[in-house]
Amino acid sequence: MQEQIAKYLNYLRDEVRASPNTLTAYQRDLTQFQAFLDSGARSGVLSPHSIRDFGAFLLRSGQSRSSVERKLSALRSFCKYLARIGSINIGIPQRILLPRKGKRLPRFIEQKPLNDLIESLPVEGELPLRSRLTAELLYGCGLRVSELANIHLEDIDKQRQVIRVRGKGRKERLVPLGEPAVKCLEQYLQVRGRRGQRRRTAANSGCLLINSYGRPFSVRGIQRTVGRLLKMLPESPGQNPHLLRHSFATHLLENGADLRAIQEMLGHASVSTTQKYTHVCRHKLKEVYLQAHPRAQVSDIQDLTLKGAVMRVNVSARHFKASDKLQEFATTEVMRLKKYFDNILDGEVILSWQKGNKMSEINLNVNGIKLTAAEASDDFYKCIPRTVEKLERQLRKYKGKLYRGR
Repeated sequence: MQEQIAKYLNYLRDEVRASPNTLTAYQRDLTQFQAFLDSGARSGVLSPHSIRDFGAFLLRSGQSRSSVERKLSALRSFCKYLARIGSINIGIPQRILLPRKGKRLPRFIEQKPLNDLIESLPVEGELPLRSRLTAELLYGCGLRVSELANIHLEDIDKQRQVIRVRGKGRKERLVPLGEPAVKCLEQYLQVRGRRGQRRRTAANSGCLLINSYGRPFSVRGIQRTVGRLLKMLPESPGQNPHLLRHSFATHLLENGADLRAIQEMLGHASVSTTQKYTHVCRHKLKEVYLQAHPRAQVSDIQDLTLKGAVMRVNVSARHFKASDKLQEFATTEVMRLKKYFDNILDGEVILSWQKGNKMSEINLNVNGIKLTAAEASDDFYKCIPRTVEKLERQLRKYKGKLYRGR
């Protein structure tokens, strides 16, 4: 099978012209499946049953559904290739079923804190300017990290203020550059390569972003740079650079951009991929309702928001300012506890952020009795639900004691 995998990878590289990242991922997935067969699964025979067992093995080992779906998709493509060259039965690929992926809304950062962060970045020195330009292009142009790493100097048209991007499948697209990005780009180009000159290693790369030795700035280097920047935002749902691409699309939609235009700028082959960004936050729905419905009243919005919300929830933040989105999320999570116990009078959520650690503490007033739970994490959107789960267990125990005492 190793020989067949090698031929398939050559086919992907020479005929399909797959990207290096795709080739690496397919090789890793197919090698993992071969190791699974070599361990004695299904007598080491490639079949729909052995592939199904492989998927179950991955799920049991803790792999996410999206990862399992990708690995099985690689196997199905491999089987299609084998069927085409006559190595296996032509009906096998059609019998390989992929697991249904859970639908998750893309995470993003709100406009004001993200803009404030980028504006606060220094503009002196090669490395600070490279960091700022990285953020400007990822957020201002909606680029993938691999696309940014492969941008060359000749891809930039400063006169037309556009940039040529090579996306997935080696497809090219033109993306407009905003004024802040153009200004930062000009400042960076003036100092680009100076650190290499001091080390007597002049820039020998045509890539826009280069490291201190004049070589192309790697994907991993970009990831580390963005991770350090996003750690400065206490409300960021993570440090993945793709958050900036999600934020780019979400903010364009929130400000009235056309979905097709966003599709072109993101380089999506299908508009259905772009449609995942059509999620809007609750305050946006209220605004649309008030503006568009002929019988909308302010009281209607209050009824929609407060319906069934007898419990009062207060959200406070220490050492930072919590956004409306985060406060709304915390309130919604605490309100879920109401279904477990009706006698919750009020809840208090205290959010704190110090030295990169994010903590949520929630206090409940249940018939005059105080229940407390706390949880720490690198993400408020993780630690708040975990704190609520702790309180849920406390409420179940408290409710059980009440019933036993009757």
